Amino acid sequence: MAAVGKFFVMGEGMIIAHRLTWGDTRSASHFTRKRKLRRVIALCLLLLLITTSACRSATSLANVAEEGEAIEILNVLHENGIDAHKEEIGEENARQWQIVLDPSWLGGSNEVAMANQVLLDNGLPRPTDTNKKGTSESGVFEDEATRKARQLKDREVDLQKKLRVLPGVTSVQIGIVEPEDSSININPYPSTASVIIVTRDDPPNFTADTVRGLVARSVPKLNPENVYVAITTKPVRPLPWREFGAQRRHKGLDAIGIAIMIILASSVVVLLLQLRRQSNEISDLRRANEHLEQGETDQEQTTVGQPTAEPGTADAGTRALRDAPVTSALETTSQQRVAGGT
Repeated sequence: MAAVGKFFVMGEGMIIAHRLTWGDTRSASHFTRKRKLRRVIALCLLLLLITTSACRSATSLANVAEEGEAIEILNVLHENGIDAHKEEIGEENARQWQIVLDPSWLGGSNEVAMANQVLLDNGLPRPTDTNKKGTSESGVFEDEATRKARQLKDREVDLQKKLRVLPGVTSVQIGIVEPEDSSININPYPSTASVIIVTRDDPPNFTADTVRGLVARSVPKLNPENVYVAITTKPVRPLPWREFGAQRRHKGLDAIGIAIMIILASSVVVLLLQLRRQSNEISDLRRANEHLEQGETDQEQTTVGQPTAEPGTADAGTRALRDAPVTSALETTSQQRVAGGT
């Protein structure tokens, strides 16, 4: 605000000037209010960021021991329109690959459910043989029956891995019965096996004879005729993209509503701060005006107490000086020379 000056004329030839200068109205409190406003805006932005990031939290889908299987899982997910990536975790001796889902901004738990559905329908990840590692690392002495049972279990696991390589196979279950010892029974029963295969292709891309040949050549003293094969079809379920899109739209509307509420709340806070600032400025102006009026009153009282000239004296002297004849210096000098010569 510019400087303001007031002038008072108390009498002829006496002028009293009173000058009041106001500096810039912006003070420390003004900058403090601006800092508070910045903090409020930053808080609103932080709340909005937390709200949006809560809908985008990464989710682990599976952990696999081989990188090739991790790549296969990623390919299946990408074919179904689901974004994911792999991360290497664990130590050097127990390294694994983690499949992490990359959800969209409004995906949430529905996208996780669809990803799990895709993995389940494709038989991924494949089951791992944890029992084999545990027995090999235990170091406990095994009797003959335990050793045979472990070998039989290992043979079944190896057969499951082989059969899962067949196209379209999502699940395999194998049961093997070893032949009876001929020294115990005169007519021992032969080796048998049963295989249950679940495939997503209808019809399957392989035959039961292919499965019998793979199993019979992997088990000693097992004829292909003694292998029973059951093949069932479980097609891949379609993903509910329409329902997922509707839920995403609902979530989008909810996010927009939350953003509008945050913006309105911040606007109200800004308006309240502005009203408070204006109220403080009005109060400052009122106090400055009171100080100005108080100074004028004190100045008037000081001037009234001083002696003043009689009324009319100053005016008469002024008129006499105004009415006096004015002569030039040359004329006055000429008159004086004439008088001297006389």
